Amino acid sequence: MIQFRLTLWPTLITVPMFGTLIALGLWQLERGAWKEALIADRVAAVTADPRPLGDDAAKGALLGPVRVEARGSFRHDREIHVIAPPRQGRSGYHVLTPLALADSDRWILVDRGFVPASRKEALSRPGGQVEGPTTVIGLAQVPPRKRSFNVNNDPAKNEWTWVDLGSISVAVGHPLLPVMLTAEPVSLPGGLPEAPPSIVDRWGPHVGYALTWFGIAAALLVIYILFHMRRVRT
Repeated sequence: MIQFRLTLWPTLITVPMFGTLIALGLWQLERGAWKEALIADRVAAVTADPRPLGDDAAKGALLGPVRVEARGSFRHDREIHVIAPPRQGRSGYHVLTPLALADSDRWILVDRGFVPASRKEALSRPGGQVEGPTTVIGLAQVPPRKRSFNVNNDPAKNEWTWVDLGSISVAVGHPLLPVMLTAEPVSLPGGLPEAPPSIVDRWGPHVGYALTWFGIAAALLVIYILFHMRRVRT
């Protein structure tokens, strides 16, 4: 005959651990749902018709990314290099170039894409330096704030870890609009900068993480039950 007999200390340890594991799994599902909603907003922005860069963007009054069209001339001599996550095993930088807007004294910072560390200097990739009046279509949005893991920017070396528009304005020697434009892919001679990666993905790893936490919780529950099962003689 099998009986189930509770013991104090294993129960006091197992119950909070089980609750924590379930909570972590639910949190991952919530994160996945939040990310799905964020991606849906971005997909809607990407597929919308571009609109002229208006006063709402100029004032930084955007509630989310907006697909816009900006006309002007790049100031390649003032480009900014932001350290980027490795791409296909290569370290490198995002190239952020000020665009001097046509018929205005306003400048906007444009993320033109990725360059490997060996091609950081603009002189090493002259083919991708678009000259003269040009039209840029992309997503305008307020750059994210500094995160806890970002180290300090180094303007003297032109190496940045996050987009601080105030400090970058000083570095380029001209005020910048309080929004940044992420350019859509264009064909460039030499292929550099490489276009920013697509923002359209799905839940990604969150469901897998949730299933992992739930799986560990289930295993803990099974071990707990088996530990307290006792065979007794009748």
